[in-house]
Amino acid sequence: MTWKTISLCLCIYGVLKEFRPSESYFIPYLLGPRMNYTEEQINNEILTVGVYASMICMIFVSLTTDWLRYKIVIVIQAFCGVCIYASLSFFTSFTSLIVVQILYGMFVATEVAYFTYTYSVVNIKYYQKVTSYIRA
Repeated sequence: MTWKTISLCLCIYGVLKEFRPSESYFIPYLLGPRMNYTEEQINNEILTVGVYASMICMIFVSLTTDWLRYKIVIVIQAFCGVCIYASLSFFTSFTSLIVVQILYGMFVATEVAYFTYTYSVVNIKYYQKVTSYIRA
């Protein structure tokens, strides 16, 4: 594949990955009548899991991305993203929210593979162009 084809595929994936219109409504959704959690529960018990999960997953992903090759890690990221929104749509228990936060931590941590894959397959003379495309 040429660098333009790779850039186009990564740009399309990046747009789909970053299109998360419901993310800004996550806290109001948890506070709402369907989930009915308190602010204290959300801040102290639910969201902290996501922070620690992303930290742990970042270590794991950083060490295994080269070994697993980048495409597998990008597929894991896409799978985590789909599972997050499916879980939020169908489950309301506290345990499911913890699983969602762990998946979100993995989703955030695997973003490094999205960027490093680009630089591993594109010639160095196209780095600036590719960076501007996938960051835009």
